[in-house]
Amino acid sequence: MNIEEVREYCLTLRNTTESQPFGEEHVVFKVEEKMFLPLTLATYPPVLQ
Repeated sequence: MNIEEVREYCLTLRNTTESQPFGEEHVVFKVEEKMFLPLTLATYPPVLQ
């Protein structure tokens, strides 16, 4: 699964948002403002944290 597939899947979940609160190298997915998936884009492949 690549980063775009992960992103597409996460955004299909109800009340999910995407943000970058820790800078451009990090993506965070939240459900109702609660973080459930932080990703680091600085490495290849991206790392689930």
